[in-house]
Amino acid sequence: MLSFQDNFMGLAPMITLKKRTLVFDHKLFDVFTDHIESSDGQTIPDFLVVAPKNRSEKFLTGVNILPVVDGKIGLLKIYRHPTQSLVWETPRGFVEKGEKEENAALRELEEETGLGCDYKHLKHIGYATPDSGILAARITLFVASKCFSKRKFEVNEIGHSDFKFFTISEIDQLIQDGQIEESISLVLYYYYRNFFK
Repeated sequence: MLSFQDNFMGLAPMITLKKRTLVFDHKLFDVFTDHIESSDGQTIPDFLVVAPKNRSEKFLTGVNILPVVDGKIGLLKIYRHPTQSLVWETPRGFVEKGEKEENAALRELEEETGLGCDYKHLKHIGYATPDSGILAARITLFVASKCFSKRKFEVNEIGHSDFKFFTISEIDQLIQDGQIEESISLVLYYYYRNFFK
C-alpha cells in the first residue's frame, strides 16, 4: 500500500479498465459501470462513469461564459431540478462536434442571454472538471468583455427565469447567501477575480 506521501508525490497506483458496461443510453449522455483495477491490487467492479456523448479526446464537452458589461457580470437565474433549487449561474452549454471552443462560447452566450461579443473581447481563461470522480467531462472557460445586446433576453430553456447583471460586491453576497453554488460558475468567477487582466 502506498503511503500518503507517495500518493502526494504523484506515485498513486495506475488504474486499468478491465471491462466497461453501458447501463443507460441517453441522447446526450452514456452511463457506464467500469470494472477497474489498480496496480496495487484494489478493484472496483462497478465504478460509475457518466460521459457526454459529444466529447473530444481530452474530454472537452462544454463551455461556460462570464459576460461582462461596464464591470458588471451577467448571470442566469435557473431552477435546477436535480437539486430542487433556484440559483444564479453563468451561461453554459455543450461544445458541438467539430466546433471551435470560442465559437461555442459565442453561440451559447447569444442563445442563453441574447448577448453578443466581438472575438477580440473573448478571452479563454482555463478549464475545469465539474466532477472528476463521476463525469468524463472538461469545461472550457471564457470571459466575454464588452458584451452588447443582439436581441432581448428570452426564457427559452426549461428552468431559466431571468438574466441580470451584478456588481462584484453583489456577486460576493450572492455566494455568501448560497445563491451561487454551481461549481463551474464559482471557478469561472474565481479565475476572473484573480487572474483576468
